[in-house]
Amino acid sequence: MTRKELAERLSKEFGLTKKLSEEIVRFLFNAMTEELLSGGKVVIQSFGTFYWELAKEREVVHPRTKERIRIPQRYKLKFEPARALKVRKR
Repeated sequence: MTRKELAERLSKEFGLTKKLSEEIVRFLFNAMTEELLSGGKVVIQSFGTFYWELAKEREVVHPRTKERIRIPQRYKLKFEPARALKVRKR
């Protein structure tokens, strides 16, 4: 589902104008992005949690050249689905 599809569904479900529903979706994602970029986490009840995790430094081998490459430690954005979401998928 894209942002546009989400806005269209919001518009139909609640009888909003497309412009207003697009603004609501844009606001929601901007708020989530700001929270994550400030180092926080986003918890959405019955859906899941978005958070940052520090990935350790590691060495990998380039498949073509067989050269060893060091990948420095970095933060990765992770998502942990809520139990309610996991149960519904089964």
